Amino acid sequence: MKISIYKVTGELVKVLLSGTKTAGNYEVTMNTAHENVEFSSGIYFYSIEANAVDGSSTFKQTKKMILLK
Repeated sequence: MKISIYKVTGELVKVLLSGTKTAGNYEVTMNTAHENVEFSSGIYFYSIEANAVDGSSTFKQTKKMILLK
């Protein structure tokens, strides 16, 4: 599973999560003042990508989010 944050220009800003997870519900928090990454107020896109362990299927979805500081 991988969760990535992109600017409107398509530039990758941060990978929030990358690794193998068991089936279930998860919550990921984005710290906007973490690891020398500057997040300004504005529009960003987040992409979620998940692959089946056996490689039989892939889920990928990208959605828009608005960050207000």
